[in-house]
Amino acid sequence: MNLKNTKMYIKLAYMYREMKWKLKKYNVENISLENSNKNKAYIFISADYGNFGDVAITYAQKLFLEEQLKNYEIIEVPSKKTYAYIKVIKKIIKPNDIITLIGGGNMSNRYDGIEEARRMVVKEFKNNKIISFPQTIEFDDWTKGKESLKRTKKIYLHNNNLVLFAREKVSFEAMKKYFADREIYLTPDIVMYLKGKISKEDIIRKDIGICFRKDCEKSIDDSLKNQILNMVKDDKKEYFDTYIDGHKFTYDTRYNDLMNLLKKVASKEIVITDRLHGMIFCYITNTPCLVIDNANHKIKSTYDTWLKNCSYIKLVDNEISIEDINKLKNSNEDINLEDKFDILKRVINK
Repeated sequence: MNLKNTKMYIKLAYMYREMKWKLKKYNVENISLENSNKNKAYIFISADYGNFGDVAITYAQKLFLEEQLKNYEIIEVPSKKTYAYIKVIKKIIKPNDIITLIGGGNMSNRYDGIEEARRMVVKEFKNNKIISFPQTIEFDDWTKGKESLKRTKKIYLHNNNLVLFAREKVSFEAMKKYFADREIYLTPDIVMYLKGKISKEDIIRKDIGICFRKDCEKSIDDSLKNQILNMVKDDKKEYFDTYIDGHKFTYDTRYNDLMNLLKKVASKEIVITDRLHGMIFCYITNTPCLVIDNANHKIKSTYDTWLKNCSYIKLVDNEISIEDINKLKNSNEDINLEDKFDILKRVINK
């Protein structure tokens, strides 16, 4: 297939997906829009799947909005119901209602289904403020990535009410390059807003937590991971993940399950991880963390932008000794990022 035909195929695939979602019959009876006289702030594409990094983003975003918009009703729009909600909300939305898009790391052709849902929201709501919470942006240089970015740029640049937040400097510079006509700001991942808001009572630290990813963002080279794991006795390791299979995920208990996961992180002497939110969960629970970089820029850029001066979080990309690990366990010099969310507060309340 030549380049021209490939581009045409990708465009047709987008058109087909868009038509399929528009024409699909949804059960909208379960969409709760109570207190219809109140202004509303919507959280579009909220996590209804087993990635607890994204569940934590949704939880933190909801808490942030509740604290900033006390007279608003905050409504989560689950990812799988995005298109159903668009259809209903367009009929009832009021000028002072606010649309927010979920933060995270899915402004990307890597997760093009989520990005397509985001595009649809931006395209359909042009008369209300739309705030995209702190995101990592990542479009590759292959045909699929270029076509996906082209579509994103076209839609984002045609909505004058869209405000974009990047969660680290690499994405901030990329957004300024791609979306120069939009308001763009730099703010930490919204999960860092939970710092000091998570109870750690009656938690005793022991053992080493191991949290490695197995998906498309996994680093190709496992040699550093294996080197570190070989230093640690098997009876001192506990393996866990911030992702669970879909059939084990329960939407109604997701926030209780998130709190249990954060307690698990807080109970470790140290966590070794290559997951961004493994690192961020350690930051918000003051848990020593050894971080190994992953397949894209989001861990290193987040670390360099916000966490490099936090003594109990260390990013490694070469050899490390058991002495370094033991030293990290006893590090406790913290940093406070609370004021870094001030610009997001001002935009929300403007």
